[in-house]
Amino acid sequence: MSHDPADLRSRLDRFRALQTAIEDVILALASSLDGRTFSFQAPFATTSFFPGHYVTLERDGAAPLLAQVLAARVDRVRAGSVEGLDLGDDAASMQVTGDVTVRVLAGEGVILSEVTEGEVAPPPAGQAFRDAVLRLASADEIRRYLETAGAGGAALEIGRALFVDEEVPAFLDASGFNRHTFLCGQSGSGKTYALGIVVERLLLETKLRMIVLDPNSDFVRLDNLHPDVDATGGPGRRFQEAAAHVRVLRPDAPESGLCLRFSDLDAAAQARVLQLDPLEHREEYDLYQRTIEELGRSEYSLAGVAERLLGDESEEGRLLALRLRNLGIAEWRLWADGGSLVDELEGDWQCLVLDVGGLELPAERAVLAEAVLAYLWRERRRREPVLVVVDEAHNVCPQEPEDAVTALATELAVLIAGEGRKFGLYLLVASQRPAKIHANVLSQCENLVLMRMNSLGDLDHVRTVFSHTPATLVEQSSTFRLGESLLAGRIVPNPTFVRFSGRISLEGGGDVSTSWAKTT
Repeated sequence: MSHDPADLRSRLDRFRALQTAIEDVILALASSLDGRTFSFQAPFATTSFFPGHYVTLERDGAAPLLAQVLAARVDRVRAGSVEGLDLGDDAASMQVTGDVTVRVLAGEGVILSEVTEGEVAPPPAGQAFRDAVLRLASADEIRRYLETAGAGGAALEIGRALFVDEEVPAFLDASGFNRHTFLCGQSGSGKTYALGIVVERLLLETKLRMIVLDPNSDFVRLDNLHPDVDATGGPGRRFQEAAAHVRVLRPDAPESGLCLRFSDLDAAAQARVLQLDPLEHREEYDLYQRTIEELGRSEYSLAGVAERLLGDESEEGRLLALRLRNLGIAEWRLWADGGSLVDELEGDWQCLVLDVGGLELPAERAVLAEAVLAYLWRERRRREPVLVVVDEAHNVCPQEPEDAVTALATELAVLIAGEGRKFGLYLLVASQRPAKIHANVLSQCENLVLMRMNSLGDLDHVRTVFSHTPATLVEQSSTFRLGESLLAGRIVPNPTFVRFSGRISLEGGGDVSTSWAKTT
């Protein structure tokens, strides 16, 4: 056998030419046994049939089918024996005896609808087929299908579909938010921007009331139209009208109402704020319970409670007074002098943005979150639909709460996640770290908005919790660019890849400038 490099290169070129000649005659074909899913083969060199791509299956004597590829891989198959294949003028004739193995793209997918004129029809059930011609779906076919996102409610346009040659709008079905939603993305993925678009569109297109727990002051300008958006017509004018029903509550503005009366907390929450355990601190706990029972249902402050305790000459009274002073709770900015967040919750509003990040102490933020969730649960029998948007949710309902008040907020979040839907209480929780959110909250989320995630551990956690979403699609998130996302659940007709765009309001917060990285 010759080892001359030139001869080896020539033989390799002829082999590749032979292999390519065979691979190029392979047809892109699909078959189905159940009319719901399909398997396919396609030429190895194709670039159209990868997970998430939309394809059309053209069948003889029947309407074409729109489908989505869920998995693709390179298989090696036996092509049979080839002898005397003519490779053309630029290659020598090669005599091949024996088996030839070639590469073929193979995979599976799901059938979405029939492609008919003017409408999207569900696929006929149970109609098996073989050898349907497979091609990349056209932008018009994809557009008509994605527009069905508003079949159950308003269609919320949130950006553009990925893997389409032309710009095709992507939508969320507003009615899908009657299920709990999880939005996940690592720092720098566009998570806050995307969350803002979702809140804006719900405000613009629906009457759903929303409470936004905003730990980083990212939504405090939600009621301000972005200067690049035309205010004289279209969504800009409509948004300005909707923004009139947005209330942004800040702790640094006394009239804003982001404060609480101590009496707004129930007895269990008050005891946890004071770090009173009914067994470890039996006498103090009992005295405290008797004290607030005497105050009855009237509004009272922590200072009022302390004054009553100072009048008690017992040892328990002295210890309670010391506890209040040593914990420094009375000095929190959270406590109201007059109005309270509860007064705001009972008012007329469509969207409340609570600038929780304006509170300095984590304990204050935990108490505020607990108060909001407790109020909604107490008033649940009103059955007034409310979406609770919890950004950085691992701080409100963590898997392992670090203090008694956060534990109480977590218990309420778990309760709302499990039983709130029947009372119209819905959650939209957002976080960079899914494993840090309490499992009993995350497991109740049916909708998924997944942005870039590089952590394999986090992706494994998402795959496990959202097992109804194909794992092959979830894996794509590690390759996402800024603003790109996978949507799944009741908010879309099928798992859909999109790029969020079109923010209407001004963003608050934002990253610190990196101008320091540039040379002067």
